[in-house]
Amino acid sequence: MAVTDWIDALSDLMGTIDDGRGGKVKSYRVYQPLTKNTEFPESISAFPCALSYATKIKVLDYSASASVVIWSGVSEFHITSSAAKGGYAEVMKYYDRIIVACASSIQLGGLVSYFTITREEGLTAGILTYGSEAPHLGIIVNWEVKENPTFIVEN
Repeated sequence: MAVTDWIDALSDLMGTIDDGRGGKVKSYRVYQPLTKNTEFPESISAFPCALSYATKIKVLDYSASASVVIWSGVSEFHITSSAAKGGYAEVMKYYDRIIVACASSIQLGGLVSYFTITREEGLTAGILTYGSEAPHLGIIVNWEVKENPTFIVEN
């Protein structure tokens, strides 16, 4: 397995979160099926939306029999279109929604050993920017994925 095998499943999971208005959060996939092109927008036009991506990898073991890789990453939830302080009431409604969604698929459909929100950083609300967009409110979800890939080493 590799990040390219499971990151869209993680993105799809974030897209199951209720937006509180009868719809779901727009979650952009990193890769599209078949074409493997990114769906990430140059600017955000849909609020709320989520963008998920890996930020770091730790290779704990890469033996042929017991490989262990830990991926760290974030899901950026862009919730309001402005940074008005009154928007925090809306932002706080997403904490439980995000936690429940993440807890519902701790193996991302069997693609990884585990997926979890990190204990240290967890979920952090604040002012986000994306591209040339105006600052707006959102939540950064820090997550970790453990996988046990098989490495084929050729001499």
